[in-house]
Amino acid sequence: MVDGDKLVNDLMGDTGTVIPLDVQFEIKSVVKNADGTLTITGTNGVVFKQPKTDNDVIITDRNGNQYAVSPAPQSLKLPPAPQSLMTLRSFKSS
Repeated sequence: MVDGDKLVNDLMGDTGTVIPLDVQFEIKSVVKNADGTLTITGTNGVVFKQPKTDNDVIITDRNGNQYAVSPAPQSLKLPPAPQSLMTLRSFKSS
């Protein structure tokens, strides 16, 4: 039997838990890397890497600005459509 909850969590990335993260600098950017880690860069040049997590992350900077990051993949790659669906034919009515 397939664990449907795990499959949904793997695809959508939500386990229902939120990880609060407070940083003591003003945030310039938050980047979600291809490996799932986060790179948080401050306006003062500080760079902080947050490990990958299966949970939502809310990052709060020293000014109270908040950044929400979902663990869901940024893009979902689907298998190619079957050839029968990809070929469109035009028919002339007589």
